[in-house]
Amino acid sequence: MALQRSFFSLRPTNGFIEGTQAVSEHHATLLITDDDRDFRQSLAEALQRRGFHTLEAEDGEEAMELVRRQSIHAMMVDNHMPRLTGIELARRLQSGSVFVPWILMSARIDERVVAEAEKLHADSVLSKPFSLARLTEVLQSLLKTHYGWDRR
Repeated sequence: MALQRSFFSLRPTNGFIEGTQAVSEHHATLLITDDDRDFRQSLAEALQRRGFHTLEAEDGEEAMELVRRQSIHAMMVDNHMPRLTGIELARRLQSGSVFVPWILMSARIDERVVAEAEKLHADSVLSKPFSLARLTEVLQSLLKTHYGWDRR
């Protein structure tokens, strides 16, 4: 079954998202999913200061619910979480024909995890800890690739 972008995962059209505003520095909505509350909140605050709108989920199950209810431009997902891992979250979303561009984050990355993330079309795999500058660079690339947004 081919992946389709839906209302929940957005469909780019000439730089605009159907049913929402254009993706811009002030409108890109990022979902941060990590069971480490302090890390998740710190990352959300830092990205908000850079002009992004952020949503937070403490595990993959909560992220699934948010993706069903919200327009999400990109997800940053920890791999090692209770209830539902980051890899399993991506797998379930895609098996339901929903694709949200995503970045896998983990303190424990091996070749198997990287291969699985690539198979599930992750835009990037970041090893924790990573710099905010690196994450911002990856997000800018992701938004340009998927939505035609160029922050320059």
